[in-house]
Amino acid sequence: MRWNLPGQDFELSREYSISNDVQDLKNSNCFRISVRLIPGGLVSEYVNSGNLKIDDVVRVTSPIGKFFYEDSGNVTKKTFDTVNLFAGGIGITPLVSICETALENGKKVNLFYSNRSKESRAFDKWLVELKEKYSNSFNLQDFISKDGNKLTAENFPIIQDKENSDNYLLGPVEYMKFVKERLNSQGIENIKIEYFGPTDV
Repeated sequence: MRWNLPGQDFELSREYSISNDVQDLKNSNCFRISVRLIPGGLVSEYVNSGNLKIDDVVRVTSPIGKFFYEDSGNVTKKTFDTVNLFAGGIGITPLVSICETALENGKKVNLFYSNRSKESRAFDKWLVELKEKYSNSFNLQDFISKDGNKLTAENFPIIQDKENSDNYLLGPVEYMKFVKERLNSQGIENIKIEYFGPTDV
């Protein structure tokens, strides 16, 4: 997205993930983004301080990335009964729509969600609602570093039914490297990853 903010001589560019849930997409022609407040961040402070109003115009460029849910039912593609989502911090944002779409399609979803603290945990209300709505098919496992429950090699989940599981991973680069290595050590290569920046995972 392109931003022309008051007091700035240059247009600012920021990338965001679409975080609509399934019902949002079905019932409206709108896309939702989630902008986390970063102290000192020009755009994030502008958006979160209430300066952005309905009918304001923000320039949007074409989408990039290939991080999306794939289960089209195409006979040439393998479909999976279980979807494992590994989210580090705000990396959960694009997993919102992936998670809900998979659940709506009758999949079992395991969300392994890592955060520094409970205060930094995004989408709390959504997670509660999801657990209530899909109590038999949605499993949430939290890892909170400040509570002494950081995701480590010792407590890393053992993935069941590996051949029948689809795996998505998003978060800080070091987090993604760690999770990918742990999944690989279990013989899991089917991992969808998206990252921003110059460092490969």
